[in-house]
Amino acid sequence: MTWEKAHDQAFKAACPKCKASLSSNMKFCPDCGEKLHDYKYCGACGAQMPSSHKFCPECGQKI
Repeated sequence: MTWEKAHDQAFKAACPKCKASLSSNMKFCPDCGEKLHDYKYCGACGAQMPSSHKFCPECGQKI
């Protein structure tokens, strides 16, 4: 796997409403329009979490 492909996969997540694939910089889901800015994504594992979290609840990475 190339670095670019691994990097792209690390920043992928799913919409909490429709489970569509998202990138970390999206503010709205392109499939259902769900507002996403209250969430952030772990750069290490891609887990979604509330924007108030300082550490990833999945892998423990500092956000």
